[in-house]
Amino acid sequence: MRKKEKELRRTLDEMLAEHEEMKKLKEADDVKHDELAQFRNAIYQTNYVIELSPQGIITSVNQNLLTLWGVKEDVFVGKHYTAFVREKMFLTVWNDLLKGKLREDVRSVTIPDGKTITFRHKYMPICDKNRKLVKVKLLAFPV
Repeated sequence: MRKKEKELRRTLDEMLAEHEEMKKLKEADDVKHDELAQFRNAIYQTNYVIELSPQGIITSVNQNLLTLWGVKEDVFVGKHYTAFVREKMFLTVWNDLLKGKLREDVRSVTIPDGKTITFRHKYMPICDKNRKLVKVKLLAFPV
């Protein structure tokens, strides 16, 4: 009986130790998740952000962009990106994005109030585990 108790105690101690290790990993994961959320919020607060579908349709824009343009979301969302850029430029960039390559450009944009602003655009392809394009995040900031 004594041997069985020791064996059970050892098993219980191992399980408790494993539980503590899992708890520490979960806490570390929570910290990383919080850091990523804060990083994302900082990006969205300091840049103009557009999200595009694999077909080039705008699926979301951040408030900074709407405020700059002085428009509502429906001016962008649901429209193809070529409504706002030359098609030739779009095709050149998009072919690389479909292959999972980052792209960057600098160009001027005239907003509805008539002001022209030069932006640096960073196109970031988001791909699945098979490297198939899922969406594109576009960050823009004035230069």
